[in-house]
Amino acid sequence: MNKKLSLWLSLLWLSALWNIFALDSQHYVANSSADSISTEISDAVSWMYDNKFSIYSNPTSFRVSDYITRQEASKFFVRFAEIEWLISKDNTKKCLFDDSSLFDSSLSSYITNACKYNILNWSNGKFLPTSKITKSQAFAVSLRSINKTQDEKVSPWYKNYISYAKDNWWTDWFITNNKFIDWNITRWEMALLIYRIHKSTYVKPQEIINQANNDSYTDTQTKAS
Repeated sequence: MNKKLSLWLSLLWLSALWNIFALDSQHYVANSSADSISTEISDAVSWMYDNKFSIYSNPTSFRVSDYITRQEASKFFVRFAEIEWLISKDNTKKCLFDDSSLFDSSLSSYITNACKYNILNWSNGKFLPTSKITKSQAFAVSLRSINKTQDEKVSPWYKNYISYAKDNWWTDWFITNNKFIDWNITRWEMALLIYRIHKSTYVKPQEIINQANNDSYTDTQTKAS
């Protein structure tokens, strides 16, 4: 075997090992016991339970390794918008979908509110409730939920959302490489993202009062010290 062929095969083998490692890292939670899941993920799941994002209080019952569907994500994003209280709902908006018969009845109101909050998009009259949501979509909708909508007339459309998230240290390894950005997001990744954004911001009590009494309330969100 000549040297060039040997070198080529070595590089091919290293590339295969890297792909296996990346894929395994993406799904490491699936092969972990509840005890080995990081403290931060456990805290995120607990916080989501306390704030009625989920009826599950621990990572195992939360199904951390499952991918999240659009209708499940609707509940997460609507609850997040309601907790942060930085955007308002357009109750005059008609949110009717041709595929509403496919909605989980326990999530249909969240789908409607995700539409009225203008945080989760749809196309051709269909919401596609059982379709999975990607990492890039999750970052975009999370930021829309806290009144941080970015310019989407760029290529790729989610570029500014990812930049904003990186600047605020909300990202983890899975988002640093564009190779992974359009992969479906898991429930643990979604929980961690929302929890990190929540921890990094707060609204002062007086600002909440102002919002309740003044429709012209603007975002004066302050970085937590």
